[in-house]
Amino acid sequence: MDNNPEIDIMTGLRDNRGLLNTIIETEPACVKLLSADCRLLMMNRAGLDMIEADSFGQVKGLSVLGLILPEHRQAFIDVGETVFKGGEAELEFEIVGLKGRRVWLETHAVPLRDDTGGITALLGITRDVTERKRVEDALRKSEARLAEAEIIAGFGSWEWMVADDSVYWSEGMCKLFGISPVEFGGAYMSFIDFVHPVDRDRVMCLVSEAVQGDEPLSYEARIVRKDGEERMIYVYGHTTRDDEGRPVRMLGTVQDVTKRRELEQERELLQEVMRHDMKTPLAVITGNAEILLMEGGKSMDRESAAALESIIRNAGHLGRMLDDQVTLFNIESGRAPGNKEQVDVEELLMEASMSLSGLARGKGLSYDSELPAGLPSVYADRSHLLRAVANLGQNAVNYTPAGGKVRLAARLVGEGSERRILILVTDDGPGIPAAEQSKVFEKYYRNATAKSVSGSGLGLAIVKAVAEENGGWVELESGPGKGCVFTLVLPVADGTA
Repeated sequence: MDNNPEIDIMTGLRDNRGLLNTIIETEPACVKLLSADCRLLMMNRAGLDMIEADSFGQVKGLSVLGLILPEHRQAFIDVGETVFKGGEAELEFEIVGLKGRRVWLETHAVPLRDDTGGITALLGITRDVTERKRVEDALRKSEARLAEAEIIAGFGSWEWMVADDSVYWSEGMCKLFGISPVEFGGAYMSFIDFVHPVDRDRVMCLVSEAVQGDEPLSYEARIVRKDGEERMIYVYGHTTRDDEGRPVRMLGTVQDVTKRRELEQERELLQEVMRHDMKTPLAVITGNAEILLMEGGKSMDRESAAALESIIRNAGHLGRMLDDQVTLFNIESGRAPGNKEQVDVEELLMEASMSLSGLARGKGLSYDSELPAGLPSVYADRSHLLRAVANLGQNAVNYTPAGGKVRLAARLVGEGSERRILILVTDDGPGIPAAEQSKVFEKYYRNATAKSVSGSGLGLAIVKAVAEENGGWVELESGPGKGCVFTLVLPVADGTA
């Protein structure tokens, strides 16, 4: 009769108990035998280490139920009953070792049968899953914190599997749309149904472009919640693709920006009030004061004339403050008129120089300029750029004491696409300490020296906004007692010589 290799191997294993014991003892998982009443009949070294036993003799016949935490004991008893009825079972449970260490275990239990098929013991293979449980617990807590943060911040996250059109919404998403997780349809059109009818076609077009193209999804749109309330949301998403470039899924977030938009609208309304409703009466006040002053002539007493001059002066100051507010708002919000063009820097600086020269000499300051001919053009809003240079000049005049000097200069630096025009305004003022230099471009910031100078506190903020609006930046070089050098840096327009 032919030899059967498998029968030979099994026979060899039965005959060589030493080899079998060696295999069991070196197995990194716990191997144990339990009686029907959950008492230990056998346990290998790995299992003894898990329950913190020094030897098997220490725990032989011990009921393992005493090691298992109370909340898991009944489940473990149920596993034993299943196995002794001929079934198999798995269970995760937590124990406290003989020396007090808590361990999470995962066991797979099967019946051990004798030669007649009778069940003699429960054979369990058990692994330490404490680290996995720790990671899972940390992940659950992290997900819970994220869900809470989403709800507090008014945003949610989503995932769209493009191929099968399955969509996942986080708890924050569902709350934002006013539904429970079970009410969400789980498909792309389930989201589209919430989009305001006026915005729906635009949103679907933007989503299609993001799925087919390379740019991320980014838009604002209105939604109508389940309760009928309209909200404004901002959506951002990114598409991932397979090796052949086909869209696989899109991940993204949705943020409720309703309050922000309401505040922006209120701010715009305030700007309109400042631009029209406040400037009109200011113009009337200034005009009437000028008429009274002119008609009074020499017959008006000195005190009345001084009062009218003060009215005209302060009304003009308030008007300039309102102009500054409106200008800065328009630039920062992107609502400034689109008047960018090729700007002749040489011509603009000559205009600024004439104005600055008059301001400086009117305060008893000397003035100097260095404006080279042939400067290339920049692509910018000319009125904003002139305003920025004028603000730097006014700032220099304001802080330079009588007898001091103000200077306007320009130069071209760099090569090729890195060419820049530098516009420098220098003063002989008290200078600015290093610790304060990063703050001077903030809105309304005024240091101890600035408090003695009238102004809106927006002049340098406007300079910074104009620089950034035109792809440049502004620098400051100063120190106590060293005056200031403000440098407005602007990129040269493409195609200019």
